Amino acid sequence: MRILAIDPSVNRIGWALYDTTAKDFNSIESWNFGWFSPPDGGGLTQKMSSIKLHFSRAVADHLVCERPMFFDSERGRIAAKEGYTNNLAMVIGTIYGCLPSIQLYLYTPQQWKGSVSKEITLVKFRKIFKDKGPYNPVHDTVDAIMLLRYHVSRINIPLITMV
Repeated sequence: MRILAIDPSVNRIGWALYDTTAKDFNSIESWNFGWFSPPDGGGLTQKMSSIKLHFSRAVADHLVCERPMFFDSERGRIAAKEGYTNNLAMVIGTIYGCLPSIQLYLYTPQQWKGSVSKEITLVKFRKIFKDKGPYNPVHDTVDAIMLLRYHVSRINIPLITMV
């Protein structure tokens, strides 16, 4: 089974792909991951077209995404007013729509990481993967990897040992 996790954004999408037949779930070398930034210019429609083109090449059985949420704070109210939450939902819908026969799983940030910051999520990532080198991953990618790990713990895939 191949699982694709997405940390949605209109500007930089973090993604992680894991094949459950890989040897070591707890070794970062067993993973494919990265980020994708749609080109600036052309507006939202052009960005969605670029996202669709990029992710339509993905092959996966599960699509795992962070569900867009409204946070009742000044920053959250500004994001809602500007339509950012709707745009995140559009990113997820665009990716889901170009991947036929895939199961979609949505998790809120509170479900998969609680209320911890991106910095704490990075510390947890480094502890799990023993990542102590100069590699400084993009937080969107770290979020996608950690979201995928949460999903795996929820669906209880045999032969995968969680650390």
